[in-house]
Order: sequence, then C-alpha cells, then structure tokens
Amino acid sequence: MAGSPSDDMFDYLYTLAERGEYEEIIDHIQTHDEERHRYGAAGVLAESVTGFAPQATPEARQTLVESVLNDPSERVRATVVKVLLDMDESIIDNIIARLEANPQSAPNETPYPLILTEWQASPHPELRFLAIVGYESVASQSTIVKLRTAIINEQHMRVLRRAIEAGGSVGDETFVT
Repeated sequence: MAGSPSDDMFDYLYTLAERGEYEEIIDHIQTHDEERHRYGAAGVLAESVTGFAPQATPEARQTLVESVLNDPSERVRATVVKVLLDMDESIIDNIIARLEANPQSAPNETPYPLILTEWQASPHPELRFLAIVGYESVASQSTIVKLRTAIINEQHMRVLRRAIEAGGSVGDETFVT
C-alpha cells in the first residue's frame, strides 16, 4: 500500500532513532509486511544517517544491501540506497559486484545487467546512480551509449558526477569531446 506510516509509527521510528536503536529500524525495513512502514523506516534511517553511519556494523550494512536487492518496492529500495550512498558511496560498487557474481539476485526477477535499464528509467536518482555504476562495470557498447545519454540528460548532480566519472573509466574517446 502506498502512502506513509501512521503518526504513531513515525513517532515510534523517530524514538528508536533518537535512542540510537538503528538495528531495530533496519529490522523494520527488512521484515515489515507493509510497504508504507518499510518506506517510513527507511526514511527515518535516511534522516538519521549521520548518527547511524559511525556505528553501523558490517551486519547492518549487509542487511541494507539485502534490502536493496530484495525489497519489492522501488521507493523503499531507492531510500535504502540513499542511506548507503550517504554512509559510504563505495557500498554501491559492492552491490554491483555482487550482482555481477550472481546475476539472478537482481530485484524484480530481472537479471543483471538488464535491471540497469529499469534503474536508469527510474524517477529515483538513487536507482539511476546504481545503473550508472553498473554501466561503468559492464562497459559494453550499449552501456557506453547509455552513459552518454545519462550525461546529456541527467539533472541530479550526484548521478551526473558519477556518470562523468564512469565515462572516463570506460575508456571511450567520445567522452573526451
């Protein structure tokens, strides 16, 4: 169900964040049946990332990566990617490396690298960022074209910056011009 959690649920999630009980928020993201509650928990974690990041355990990071790969909701996935980007951008490279190692683990039963096209078309810049990282890794002729398109059309500065960096990494001379 789309929408936001109830005010009581938000109060509960914010109280957990104020207490530094981030593991419980992450558990909520991973296990709650309702999308709106997972989305709310991911949003509270995104707002609390400065407090959460320094104490994030490897297990907590791994659980968030699992949420990116397994949550059926694009908006929950995008919000969790935002948390990971704000914590440590290199985690996104690890997600792509994991997808390369196990292409069938991509969300929505769309194998890697085909999922990159879905992510590039997303209204969520965080998922477009994931697509750019994947294109950089694949570096095929079709992904090089998609990188060029992203550089021309992207409005979100973080995604654009990564697209420009990816263009330089793939070694195609047309990116110089």
